[in-house]
Amino acid sequence: MRISRRGRISVAMIVGAVFGALMFSGCTPDAVPDGTPSAAPISFTGQWKTSDDTGETRIAFDENGDFVGFDGCNTWNGSFSVSDANATLSFTSATEVACSKDVWLEKVTMAHIEGDSLVLTDSAGTQLGKLYKSES
Repeated sequence: MRISRRGRISVAMIVGAVFGALMFSGCTPDAVPDGTPSAAPISFTGQWKTSDDTGETRIAFDENGDFVGFDGCNTWNGSFSVSDANATLSFTSATEVACSKDVWLEKVTMAHIEGDSLVLTDSAGTQLGKLYKSES
């Protein structure tokens, strides 16, 4: 059986097309899975305050891992670190004004974001309060 010149060209073109298709199929990006998009990283940075207009209790986290808080009586300063969507707070200094009202900010050791609120807890995991992201 003898293959004509025209047949050899056709076979060569088919082999070349298959080889080219195989080469380019390795250059395609991986398929993006359907369903849930990747979650945006949680950011504690910014000012958080009570939901009422007084904003009496508030805390502000900066990009350097420092925070300052005010509970309506005393000002608290410290640092924070984030791990597994939780912030651990370490107080370094505070004013010591004698306060007649219940102040709870000094008891906070942990924080996490739940929806649009910042939930503040003590070392036992007891919720002490909620603050909300401030626009200003």
